[in-house]
Amino acid sequence: MTYRHYLNNSIMLKAILAIIGVLFLVMGILSTMYFSSMIDAFIQSEMLLYNNTRTFPMWRKPPVNPIMKVYFFNVTNQEDILQGEKPILEEIGPFTYIETWEKVISGWNHKDGTVSYEIKKTFVFSRQLSVGSENENITLPNIPVITAASQTKYGTKLVRKATSALLKTLNQGPFSTQTVNEWLWGFDHALVKLGKDIMPPENQPPFDRFGLLIGKNDTPASGLYTVYTGRNDITKYATVHTWNNQSRLNFWKTDSCNMINGTDGTAFPPDVSKNTTLEMFNPELCRPIPLTYRGKVERNGVEAYKFSPPDNVFDPPSMVPEHDCYCPEEGCSLPRGVFNVSICNYGAPIAVSFPHFYNADEKLLEEVIGLAPEKEKHEFYMDVQPKMGIGIAAKGRIQINLMIPEIEDIQQMVGVPPIIFPVFWFESGIDGLPDSVSQELKLATQGTEVIKNGVCYGLFAIGGLLLLTVAIIAVRREKSQKYAAKSTEMETRNGDSSQDTFVRIGSGKVEGLPGIISGSDLSEEQKL
Repeated sequence: MTYRHYLNNSIMLKAILAIIGVLFLVMGILSTMYFSSMIDAFIQSEMLLYNNTRTFPMWRKPPVNPIMKVYFFNVTNQEDILQGEKPILEEIGPFTYIETWEKVISGWNHKDGTVSYEIKKTFVFSRQLSVGSENENITLPNIPVITAASQTKYGTKLVRKATSALLKTLNQGPFSTQTVNEWLWGFDHALVKLGKDIMPPENQPPFDRFGLLIGKNDTPASGLYTVYTGRNDITKYATVHTWNNQSRLNFWKTDSCNMINGTDGTAFPPDVSKNTTLEMFNPELCRPIPLTYRGKVERNGVEAYKFSPPDNVFDPPSMVPEHDCYCPEEGCSLPRGVFNVSICNYGAPIAVSFPHFYNADEKLLEEVIGLAPEKEKHEFYMDVQPKMGIGIAAKGRIQINLMIPEIEDIQQMVGVPPIIFPVFWFESGIDGLPDSVSQELKLATQGTEVIKNGVCYGLFAIGGLLLLTVAIIAVRREKSQKYAAKSTEMETRNGDSSQDTFVRIGSGKVEGLPGIISGSDLSEEQKL
């Protein structure tokens, strides 16, 4: 190979290496800009609510068993209450149930991008996690009696007298003692059975027995949800389109308060930020419940945002004017922290609050003895992984109260003061996801950043090394060219010097030899 061929090959090699190096750097820049978007798009495609996606089986049947804990406010001085004394309540619990959830799919609408389902929940009592058996006796207000009495408040005196006579005939008083199992899952109640027989069909309760959670075990009981799958619009992922085939409720005064916003609480749209207000629609609360950011948390190595309802979520319109639409026709007379849900509970005078009147008006605590709100025990919260919108821990805590009005002419209610009477509270939720699910979630959310950094830095490093190699080759070639030029110059000089080493015979002088010998110094023989 001639030097010219070697030179041409060297130039071509540098050009190829330079092009490849630049390509790697460009790929590194593009990866920095678009790698996360590509990974997010892939993750979101696996979140869609369809049979062939990675998360669908876990959404349909969660791989975790929520725990429900029930706490009763046992009435210890029912006779004294009838004499005007404060109720003395003894919290008894928890009575613990292991839950299993399953979404029973009833249909798909691919055009709208929705799926319809009902949530089936199964509750299995855990004696080991409870303070006692389901046969423990608990004394509570007689809810059917107080419901019947409260509905006569605006009736005539004759109606109230007739109601009093009826209650006496049925041997019903303001308090009742039943077992835990009966209070929760149902028992025969004469007043409920009578109401089932005589009330018009549109006002009849759905059961002929009374129970705080009757009809909710091992059966879909929360209505038919139709939610968006996320295929057409990922920002609507898992949000409710209709409930019981209705796009709005019909309980409240305005369209805004009757809107069915949010999700069923098991998932939320991805890319949750600290400024996001999550909404969870719960039919038993007659409305969506907003959840706002409270801080960062970590569960099983998975980073999450903690959300909980605003402190004023159950405040009256005198404090939050936009809550006016939730007021029934008779007005809002409830104190702060209590929400009237009688309108969606067959007229029963039921109000909800947080346990022990947490975040409620302090005067509620002054009307009874035995309550002591604590944030750690009674706060409602949900920890959500922000990138995927998945709840990784939650504790839904709600207290059920009776709104007992002042009632005249009903003998059974004489002496019972008008009061917001705590009945029981429950907690339902999970402390965290299984380790296997947490690891997958951690890889999908936090691992992608590590992979992105590795890929980007790797591409930059390779591109940089290739360009550095080209630079080194160029420098070495330049040095080689300079060395070659210098060598050529020296050879040229040496060649000129050898040509000067000759004997100039014509002048009789020998030049270029050590010492100078003059021709005159030679003898004739030497000259010859």
